[in-house]
Amino acid sequence: MKNIMAIAVLATGLSGCALPYFEPLEPTRVEVAGSYTVDPQIKWSRGKTQHVEIWTVDGPLLESVRFFDARADGDPLLVPGPDQTLPTFKKDMRASEVQEFVVDTLSASGASRVEASNLRPWDFGVLSGFRFELSYVNQDGLEYDAFAVGAISEEKLYLILYAGTRRYYYPKYRGFAEAIVASIQPAA
Repeated sequence: MKNIMAIAVLATGLSGCALPYFEPLEPTRVEVAGSYTVDPQIKWSRGKTQHVEIWTVDGPLLESVRFFDARADGDPLLVPGPDQTLPTFKKDMRASEVQEFVVDTLSASGASRVEASNLRPWDFGVLSGFRFELSYVNQDGLEYDAFAVGAISEEKLYLILYAGTRRYYYPKYRGFAEAIVASIQPAA
């Protein structure tokens, strides 16, 4: 059960925590991760756990957009569960190392066959950032596709991850997730 919950934070569970309470989110520009704003495009349900804001339409185990709070040097991406060791962010990481950091975090959280591809430069609002695609399988054998966009600024990692089940939910909401990441603006 611990590993299933851990996978929900990154793309589908929550490390050592109960799933958050979700409330409706109207499609108007909103601040996320205490750092920037985005345009939700459609109505989502919004929940918050330690260090992660989660948006979903049909449920976080089917599809979700995850906005990670800025991670500083030495921080894991997720809050580790009991007896769980997770990789940590290093302030001097390159984009390829951040990609490995995300893959290693997913793997340590119980996902299998985690693969990352197509790492490339990507604008994260006004920041020069990166983007890559992911695929993995959860412990129940469900296949997921995902993409991550992020940037490192002032020695902190800013990261958004969209994920959904490969067969239906990932393609269903991908266009909305793409529009969300394209709408990133600095917070006022």
